[in-house]
Amino acid sequence: MEKNFKKALALLTAIAIVGGANYVPQNENFSIKNSISVSAESINGELSYEVVGEEVVITGVNGEPKNIIIPEEIEGYPVTSIGEYAFEECISLVSIVIPDSVTSIGDRAFFNCTRLKSITIPNSVTSIGEWAFTGCSGLTSISIPDSVTSIGFGVFYYCSGLTSITIPNSVTSIGKSAFQGCSGLTSITIPSSITRIEDYAFSWCSSLESILIPNSVTIIGQGAFSYCSGLTSITIPNSVTSIESTTFSGCTSLKLVNIPSSITNIGKGAFFYCTSLKSVIVPKSVKYIGEKALGYEVWYEKLNGFKIYGYANSAAQNYAEENEIEFIAINDNVITTTTTPATITTETLTEKNYDIDGNVKVTALDLVKMKKQILGYETQYAQTADVNKDGTVDAKDLVAMVKYLLEN
Repeated sequence: MEKNFKKALALLTAIAIVGGANYVPQNENFSIKNSISVSAESINGELSYEVVGEEVVITGVNGEPKNIIIPEEIEGYPVTSIGEYAFEECISLVSIVIPDSVTSIGDRAFFNCTRLKSITIPNSVTSIGEWAFTGCSGLTSISIPDSVTSIGFGVFYYCSGLTSITIPNSVTSIGKSAFQGCSGLTSITIPSSITRIEDYAFSWCSSLESILIPNSVTIIGQGAFSYCSGLTSITIPNSVTSIESTTFSGCTSLKLVNIPSSITNIGKGAFFYCTSLKSVIVPKSVKYIGEKALGYEVWYEKLNGFKIYGYANSAAQNYAEENEIEFIAINDNVITTTTTPATITTETLTEKNYDIDGNVKVTALDLVKMKKQILGYETQYAQTADVNKDGTVDAKDLVAMVKYLLEN
């Protein structure tokens, strides 16, 4: 590296002699590669960099550093970027401080830094490259600054120690496999700025128990929440029109799912191997249900006792009959089953029946409380959540409540 620097210096000297001492290179991409030694307190080794134009890109580090503080300037030039592969597989690295002068973190910049526990990303950073923190299993939390607009492909892929993360309102999309394999993540808040959750974004987040998807989201990609084995319930917003293939497959703790009337397509294996899901309400808006989308477990065996609630002569009924799954037809306040001759009827229900919490208003919060009662998270709504007054709070009450909210 020193040899290359001397060559560059010699070239500049020669040019100065021929063309005058005030010559300035005209190529804005002209660069000088070099390295600096910094104090033992901040780094153990040499921080490598490249001067591009009048800015410094950090390209790597020599030795086995534990704690790194990147300076704002090197030789009078601002440090603006952490380059691609800069600290890849630097397994000794425990903490790093990035200065406010940095605007971008390159692809695989901290790839597989397995001992990295602390990193501060300043508000100046607007871009985080693909796979930037992949395999950083020592990270337990990270705050993404509100200067970032997207979380790219595999940025936090298999950061298994990550338990919490803050996504700012500036972010509009969560990229493919962005949080895949973050098995320590228990909850996450998706801001209303998000419009897209790409393929496998949260796949294999096995400790994720709940997630609130805002109405701003229009696309939830293939396998986005697959094998989130700790997820117990999910509400899909009415801004989404399609549940893609394998989106919730392998969510073995999933007991309750709310499919809105905006959904027209349920893809192949969408709820495959959701062994705790005993029933699902399919709205009449659904025109297509893919192979093994509902009511199947591992080895393509059918789930015992699984039921589909839906409308007569609908895609839901066709799917149920083709797969020999029990189908319960919804027709206003009458529920009938296609597998037994009995017809179950309910009384004409008034608004008062649906006011679960007794606040003289019927809202989505009443539906949430009913769901909690069914799942056993709440017990105080045993009487009010029994809207059809048959002595049990179950899927029939849920069907009636969903229908009421959709129609009023």
